[in-house]
Amino acid sequence: MRVSKSLYMLSIIGAPILAIILILVAVMEIAVSPLEAGLLAFSLALEIAIALLIYALVMECVLLYKAWKVIQDGYARTSPGKAVGFCLYLSSTSTGFSRLTWDLPGTIMPTCSDITL
Repeated sequence: MRVSKSLYMLSIIGAPILAIILILVAVMEIAVSPLEAGLLAFSLALEIAIALLIYALVMECVLLYKAWKVIQDGYARTSPGKAVGFCLYLSSTSTGFSRLTWDLPGTIMPTCSDITL
């Protein structure tokens, strides 16, 4: 299985850097331009930045999956898919994304009695 190192490294490192630069330019645009044009530029830049960050996350997961699949010795209990899922779970809980979804208005947090095994 071949892996293009330059594609993955550019995607994983370059896309977030480009997203940060894009957001900084958009913030500067808000500071110097009229309100409506600045907000339009900022919202467009924010959408592109979010797309770039999602692309970087997907490429990181693909690289992790391929690397995990290559290093298997036949006795591993964790499959490449489980490794990627565990990585995504840890990244979502450490960044507070899971708390963000529970804090939405109208969301009822489940209790232990709501969970059936």
